[in-house]
Amino acid sequence: MKITFIVGSFEPGKDGVGDYSRKLGNTLNQSGHHVTYIAWNDLYVNECDETDQWLRFGTSTKESQKIERIRAFLKKQKTDCISLQYVAYAYDGNGITTRLRKVLMALNTEAIFRHIMIHEIWIGAEKDSPLKHKLLGQLQKRSFKKLLKTWAPQCIHTQAPFYQTQLRKIGVNAELLPLFSNIDIHQAAENIASDEGKMTGIVFGSIPDGWDIPRFAEKLTKLSQIEGKLIHLRCIGRNGAHYETFEQAILKEQPALSIENVGELPESEISQTIQRGNFGVGLARPHLLCKSGTAAAFDEHGLPILCARAGKIPTELRERRYFQVPLVNLEEIGRSPIPGKIEKRNKVAEVSKQMMADLDAL
Repeated sequence: MKITFIVGSFEPGKDGVGDYSRKLGNTLNQSGHHVTYIAWNDLYVNECDETDQWLRFGTSTKESQKIERIRAFLKKQKTDCISLQYVAYAYDGNGITTRLRKVLMALNTEAIFRHIMIHEIWIGAEKDSPLKHKLLGQLQKRSFKKLLKTWAPQCIHTQAPFYQTQLRKIGVNAELLPLFSNIDIHQAAENIASDEGKMTGIVFGSIPDGWDIPRFAEKLTKLSQIEGKLIHLRCIGRNGAHYETFEQAILKEQPALSIENVGELPESEISQTIQRGNFGVGLARPHLLCKSGTAAAFDEHGLPILCARAGKIPTELRERRYFQVPLVNLEEIGRSPIPGKIEKRNKVAEVSKQMMADLDAL
């Protein structure tokens, strides 16, 4: 099948959904399909950049120009399926998809199959969301419903049971397609020293705001007492504006806890660093842990995941369809030793097969 992915941006390492689509596309190409890409609002090109593999639009390109170029690109590629990788803010600064809908309307006859992967739904869906998020979320939801009605995709996927439930409330039946990691598994360097006498937790990505960091630090202190070892947190990637608050809460728990920030690393070193760890720290809210690329990386590298934030982990996320590694609720941390690491695995092949099976069933 010839598939064209539509994404927000396609610059390597700069956009999670772009990286997701590239990795999925590479896997599909290896299995005999042909994948190309259209980047809708790419911050890393000017007006337009076109090759045999992609068509990338700058943020200033008008919708009328996009329609003409996309039609020509799809015809040249003889595309069978358009796969929209949906994150509202990738297509509009307010998450309102009116302009995207108008372009998709013009493309309805350009491919036999229409597929959408809903990476994120509207904001404000959680009960404890701020009022301003709920109000804007209602506008986003209304716009999204119009997009689906107009474009009428034959195959709809999403990545989280929570999203699936919210979509059902507006009459949208979406099948679950689990997330895979954008970080490939690299062979661990032979000269990497072991962290004897301590247990290492990996913190990967931006530290969220609005959660009880001191409580998590206290739980780790109890874990240190049970294990009889220092708990050392190794932070990698861009940890964001709230890292200092996180660091100070951890340092207050010395000598049981320690922390270091190694910053951004090449993919191979990220993989090697994760492999050195004893556990990963899940920074997403428990019901959206399956939406976390970081959690997916821990899972594929075999690290058990400790949830840093309060809340119950949904039963379905503990099933092997999402995570093979053990998941530990915040309240469970410090009650017993950490489960051991498990065998590493590469999940993208499983996901690509499921996606194509769902498309082939149309």
